[in-house]
Order: sequence, then structure tokens, then C-alpha cells
Amino acid sequence: MEIKIGAAQATAQEIQIGQIITLQELRLTGGGIVYATEPERTLHIAELNANLIVTEASLNRLLTETPIREIRDLQVETLTGRIRIKGRYLVAGRLPVPFAMTAVPEIEGGARLRLDPRQIHFIGAPLPAFAVNLIAERINERMAEGFDVSRLPISLRLTALTVEPGRFLLAAAASLQLRLDEFDPARRPSPGSLTVIAAKGDVGLLPDSPS
Repeated sequence: MEIKIGAAQATAQEIQIGQIITLQELRLTGGGIVYATEPERTLHIAELNANLIVTEASLNRLLTETPIREIRDLQVETLTGRIRIKGRYLVAGRLPVPFAMTAVPEIEGGARLRLDPRQIHFIGAPLPAFAVNLIAERINERMAEGFDVSRLPISLRLTALTVEPGRFLLAAAASLQLRLDEFDPARRPSPGSLTVIAAKGDVGLLPDSPS
């Protein structure tokens, strides 16, 4: 048997992905959906688009939940098109020096987020170039932990990023071909995999054309 769906949509709020990050909202729209039961159970989605909302508070939790080497008291504020970062840089690993800077996040390789090194501007007294590079590198490492979609079990590509006061807006696209018989609900996720452990929302189907 084969079931075809012209288009479908799903919305979920407060999605906690492992212990890494919480999405305020996730909206999925899919087209060209085919569910087949023979010769094996498969689900094919020709076009899947996702829109994600990450709040400023969630971003700060991601960056500060565990200490970042050489950086203390990190705080991020999302503005229009950029973010403001404040904290203390440990000179020689001991002496804390306050810093503040603005930076522009960007998508790298369709898979992860990072700070554009060409658009980092310090506010007030500048730090040495090596310290600037180190701060950006440490923050990029932590952001990659939460926003690296190459670690997901599906082939997802980040397509757009918008920074607004109080939140990040992310868009992503994918096409899926799943063999459902291979999924075992009792099987533990592999180490390092991202597992959604909490979500609430709704799912709806869109007709091929107005009735």
C-alpha cells in the first residue's frame, strides 16, 4: 500500500535537544510525501523546510552552561543583524580583563553557525589580536556544539539566518528517505547523537488544492 500526501505541516514549541539547546519554536513544512508499506515500510519527503527560533536566553545557556577556556562571565545580547558579547578574558589564565564586542553570526558550509571573523568589533579598549582570535575561536567551538546539523541523523542544510532583538531565526532544508523498519524504539541512541527529549505542538495536513 502507498499513501501520498501533497503537503503537510507541523509546529512544536519548547523543544529540548538533549542537554545542548532549547528551541522556542520549530515549524516544519513538507511536500511530495509518500508512505509505502511494501516491500518495506518507507517514508519519502521530497521537500522538507524547517524554521527554528532560538531565544537569546537559550543561546546564553548554551554558551555559559559549562565554562569556556580563558573566558568568564560571558553574556550575549542579540541585536538587529548582530550580537553583542561581554565577558572577561583571563590573561595568562589568571588575570581577568573585561571585554565587550559586537559580531555578526553566519552560516558556515550549510552546517553550523560561527562568528564572522571579518566583522568582529571591540567596544572600548581593544585586546591584542591573538586574544580576539582566541575569544572568537572559543565561542565558535561552543556554538558548533549546539548548531552543527551535520551531527544529525538526517541530511539537513542551513539556508538562512536572521538575528533579531531577543532571538535567532534559522531556516533549513532537506529531503528525506527513511526506512522505518530500521527504527527500533527500544534501541538506545548512539553516543554523541542528538535526541529530542521534550516537545509540545501540533501537526496538520494541507490538501493538494482547495476543495
